[in-house]
Amino acid sequence: MPTHLNILRRHVWALSVVALAAASPVLGQSANELAALRYYIQQNNQPAIEAEIRRLRSAFPDWQPPADLNALNTSADPGAETDRIYQLIAAGDVEGAQRALDAARTTHTDWTPPADMLALLDTATAQRQFDAAVSTDPARAVQIARTTPALTQCDRINNVWRLAEAQERAGEPDQARGAYEAILTACPRYQDIVGTLEKADSVTTPDQLAQMFATATARFPANAADLAGLKDRLDAGRGAGTATAAPPRSAPSTPPSASAPARAPQQVRPAAPQGGIAAPASQWDRLPPSGDGRITAMRAATAAGDWGRCIALTPEPRSLDLLNERGWCSLNLKRPMEALASFSAVAKGRVPAEVARDARYGMAMSYLNMNMSNDAAKISAATNFTRQQRVEVEHEILVQRGVEAYRVKDYSRAIGYLDAAEGINGLNRGLGVLRAYAYLNSGDRSKALQLFTQMHSQMAGDDTRRGMAASRTD
Repeated sequence: MPTHLNILRRHVWALSVVALAAASPVLGQSANELAALRYYIQQNNQPAIEAEIRRLRSAFPDWQPPADLNALNTSADPGAETDRIYQLIAAGDVEGAQRALDAARTTHTDWTPPADMLALLDTATAQRQFDAAVSTDPARAVQIARTTPALTQCDRINNVWRLAEAQERAGEPDQARGAYEAILTACPRYQDIVGTLEKADSVTTPDQLAQMFATATARFPANAADLAGLKDRLDAGRGAGTATAAPPRSAPSTPPSASAPARAPQQVRPAAPQGGIAAPASQWDRLPPSGDGRITAMRAATAAGDWGRCIALTPEPRSLDLLNERGWCSLNLKRPMEALASFSAVAKGRVPAEVARDARYGMAMSYLNMNMSNDAAKISAATNFTRQQRVEVEHEILVQRGVEAYRVKDYSRAIGYLDAAEGINGLNRGLGVLRAYAYLNSGDRSKALQLFTQMHSQMAGDDTRRGMAASRTD
């Protein structure tokens, strides 16, 4: 497994069309073959340049390098702009990302944006349009989802729920029920199934609801007792007997483990007057598990922490194992949406179990890099992580939830999450101070003073000094 460190490096993407004019037709059709050579030229690494030229001559006998190798770099590399575009997409600044993309295209006329960048930007744009339409115009929201199937995958299940609720409000209960039924047959996480059954209660007859429970029980037989209890409770709400306790919910410190085997997010097809939504076709759907000969050089780059070189060497992945490692390079370059696209493709491919698990770990870490802790929790619940992977994922989930609870002034929940995070993998000083202030703001001055004093004795600072003073003030 590659070293998962967050180190910022430049990312080399583009190839020069000018230089390719001197190349053979075969190499010209595979322009990205020159990416590594261009990178070595930029680094002035003469031994690597000579070795790469020998490799290209062997692979493309008709090709000859230009007399002036610098001609391969006549089109400026838009690496910095590329990084910024990914960051803007991850931050949700769709307009800013589009402006930056347009500017990069204008400045670097020979540059072709990566396909996954365009796909991520299209999805982010469609998500914004969907958010604007779903509450007031369900038909428009369905149309948007149909043209952008990524919006209705299980890892964006909230979109399907919101659409179904909007259809119910619009007097289309059959369409809403169809969306819920699609989730029951497609999505892998048990907790999502429970939430869907609860939501479906208002748009189903008793027989329809019974059939939906039968579907869920067939998929999650180990949860049959919990499902039966939930059904009794919903039936009781309709006046059909005595309610039993709802199925237990997971404590914040341990996201629930799903009964279903780990699976990549599946496509949900919410019913609509015009028909179902087609499943998306990924550019990597047909990649073999292995066989891309560049993986050795790529692993050497990752071992050295040279994430930019890792990306430059593999502009068009030709195997899933290489795509998985490329995902970690993208994540280490602070491009989590790009990484997520890579990991998701690997996780649903035909790869060994340990590769699929590593890819799902990458998916969780990508979500956490975007502060999407709920999405990371869904991945965690459905995956049999190694102990270290689970510690890292669940600790960060709890930390993010604790920080968010503090932000909205829910101090008791913030304390609960941060206490649980400490029990898993400790708290750094900043989080320790935050928790102490949560106690102070909740009215427990004694506990706050104890925590501030303890941290001050370990490493005195203005933050703990101010905290102690505030804790002593009436």
